[in-house]
Amino acid sequence: MILRLLMHFLIPCLALSLLQASGSDSKLAVYDLRCCDRNDPAGITEEHPDLSWKLSSPVRGDAQTAWRVVASSSRELLDKDQGDLWDSGKVSSPASAVSYRGKPIGTGERVHWKVKAWDARGADGPWSPSAEWTAGVMNPSDWGKAGWITAPLVSGDPAFPGNGCSLCLTREVVVKPGLVRAVLNLTGLGQYTLEVNGAEATPGLLTPGWTDTSKTIPYDTIELGDRLHEGTNTLKVTLGGGMYRNPPSDRYAKFTTDSRTLKLYGMMDLAYADGSRDKVVTDGSWLCEASPVTYCSIYGGEDRDARIGSVNGKESPRPGAALLRGDVVPAGILTGASGAAPPIREEGVLRPISTNFLSSNSMVIDLGQNASLMPRITVRGEAGGRVRITPSELIDAKGDIDDTATRGKSFCTYTLRGVGAETWRPDFYYRGARYLRIDLMSSEGGSVLPTVDSVEGVVIRGSAAPVGRFACSNELFNRIHSLVRWAQRGNMMSLLTDCPHREKLGWLEQDHLNGPALRYNYDLGTLFTKVCRDMSDAQTPEGLVPDVAPEFYRFSGGFRDSPEWGSACVLVPWQQYQFTGDTALLEKGYGSMTRYVDYLAGHAKDGIVDYGLGDWYDLGPKNPGKAQLTPCALTATAFLWQDADVLAKTAELLGRKEDAAKYSDLALRTKVA
Repeated sequence: MILRLLMHFLIPCLALSLLQASGSDSKLAVYDLRCCDRNDPAGITEEHPDLSWKLSSPVRGDAQTAWRVVASSSRELLDKDQGDLWDSGKVSSPASAVSYRGKPIGTGERVHWKVKAWDARGADGPWSPSAEWTAGVMNPSDWGKAGWITAPLVSGDPAFPGNGCSLCLTREVVVKPGLVRAVLNLTGLGQYTLEVNGAEATPGLLTPGWTDTSKTIPYDTIELGDRLHEGTNTLKVTLGGGMYRNPPSDRYAKFTTDSRTLKLYGMMDLAYADGSRDKVVTDGSWLCEASPVTYCSIYGGEDRDARIGSVNGKESPRPGAALLRGDVVPAGILTGASGAAPPIREEGVLRPISTNFLSSNSMVIDLGQNASLMPRITVRGEAGGRVRITPSELIDAKGDIDDTATRGKSFCTYTLRGVGAETWRPDFYYRGARYLRIDLMSSEGGSVLPTVDSVEGVVIRGSAAPVGRFACSNELFNRIHSLVRWAQRGNMMSLLTDCPHREKLGWLEQDHLNGPALRYNYDLGTLFTKVCRDMSDAQTPEGLVPDVAPEFYRFSGGFRDSPEWGSACVLVPWQQYQFTGDTALLEKGYGSMTRYVDYLAGHAKDGIVDYGLGDWYDLGPKNPGKAQLTPCALTATAFLWQDADVLAKTAELLGRKEDAAKYSDLALRTKVA
């Protein structure tokens, strides 16, 4: 007891003495500066973007008592502490997240900023390392004369799919002497890859992210200054379908959309040392090429014929100029990085741990780990020889693939150019897989099979940063945690998918049921912000939030309207607040949250909600699926109570007293019922 009393008094005294002994120099350091929860982002379109930072100090009990932000138009001015865009001055506040309140930022403008903080004694610490953000297109008029361009229809040319599976568009850009910056804002429907002077320049994989393009169309802001040279440069964009276009075929597809036209939209601003500027936009001056991608589907796979397109740096003949067509202009609002998910990137490579030769021209590669991946091969052989790659999560007793998910109709085919070692991976297709079946086929009329030099699985995921780790002395627990992490990142794309092999859809229940586990492992604030926008875009005028968002395919019954799924629009913003203290999602989503809770309450009878999928897949005696062992009314009504309770707390937090009382009463009445 005496020891406890001593510790009770000694610890605060020790902390105070440490603070006093630290001298006049503050040890409070500012680090990890973020704009809109991103590090050095490009494409920010908020007029008053959120700026945040983290704090560290070796002094126990230390705390921030004030802050100062300086934002400058150049690094040189920032280094001199001259905030020509914004100098907040010393602001007495413990807040480490504030809104930018400086001069308006123009399209493509780069902002350099830094922060210093005052500690618990009132002493100011050192300046943080500098950070920056680049503005996207701040005003619609800044797009200039850019238009949505597509391809002319070239009938009878199988090498030029035109408005079908893929489309190549090119533009020559003449750069004058004294180029200072070149900022490209670009989007494609469905998805695109970008080459500048023959070199890859796409900012991420499967970009732009999947959205309901009738509501929201993300675009990328790309710095290209160091990729351009004085004189003539070539931009080349290849478009593929993504979720936007899945053509009907004999390949696997969860759904098809055969009437949508592939199209491109963009604007590049060239700034020179003499103050002059040039603008390059998507218009009729772009030219179309035959695309080597002869088939692509996010579900069915991708085929590439390397004989089509540029060879040895010489472009193939161009069928014609791009078309500006008013009938292909989409309705969605263009949005930059502020409303986008983190880019999808390569995370690593899986290499074979074993190979099972089924025949002289067929083999099954075991990569040792199930993952979301893009297969990558290096092959040699005659022009026209083909290699087919069929991914699968399972194998059968004979060691062949057992692709029950897509019945073997989801695969890639590469047709060789015949010029030594050729390395290829798809651009518009990925798959959840551990095994790759490789089938070799000779060229038409030939007899020599291609030779495979290497096979790899390129692991991909949304680039949210890891934030948590787990390890213990029990190896089983460690393996379970590893399994969970693989499952999490395997479904972490521009939304949280339900599976990476068969559906790849954003079923919403996982966003809140797995939300805490996901957030303990990865920094998902940005991804969940995009998910909330997807839910808002999908919400009907009546308030219904469908089970899947974006709603690429409209299901029926409980598969479209189930309380356990739609409640994500209430619970995800609340979890974001719980984990970060940031109320931004609650403020932006408040209207959507109230409309959904009102919708759900309107479907209650005597306070009980009794419809939907319930405790999905509870493995009842009949075919597993809709709940059979647990009454739907139990889970559905529980979610109405939880939604109302969360909304009441949200209203209180946002100062909406009347709403807080209204939804507290609804929660109480639901609980009693």
